[in-house]
This record gives sequence, structure tokens and C-alpha cells, in this order.
Amino acid sequence: MEAIVLAREQGIDLVAIDDKAARSRASQMGLRPIGTLGLIVLANRLGHLDASTAMTKVDELVDIHGLYLSSQVRRQIRSQLGGSFTGTLKR
Repeated sequence: MEAIVLAREQGIDLVAIDDKAARSRASQMGLRPIGTLGLIVLANRLGHLDASTAMTKVDELVDIHGLYLSSQVRRQIRSQLGGSFTGTLKR
């Protein structure tokens, strides 16, 4: 909730939040929530991560930190990264 309050106080509309309830609340308050996966895709779009490195980061979230990703989300990530990577998501 602190991220939401701070974003509003600072006039920032994009806020990094992974918690589903907090993301919903942020949206209700006129903010644009973005999660960890969204940040990885954004970093790729801005040229800070190439597609292969971005997929490696996603793999690390799955393999090291136990993030569950459905097949549909995996396909969406690949699509948003332009499908130009050679790596694969595990699980």
C-alpha cells in the first residue's frame, strides 16, 4: 500500500506491484500497476535487456524463486518479447 500512496503523492502513475489485491486497488485509484514480468518486458522494449536475457530473468523467477507461470502467460511473454529468443521457459 505504501507504493500506492507514494506514487500518488509524487504524481507518478506507473507503480510496480505484484500483489493482485494491491494491483486492483492501484487501478481503482487511477494508477497503472505493472508487475515483475511487465517490468522485464518493458526493459526489453526499452533496450535494457535483449530477448534472450529477458527470458533468462523469467526462467530465474520460475526456477529459483518458485514463480508459477501458466502456459498462456508463457506464450504471452514470448509474444511480447517478439519471439526472437532461443531460450525456453522451464516447467
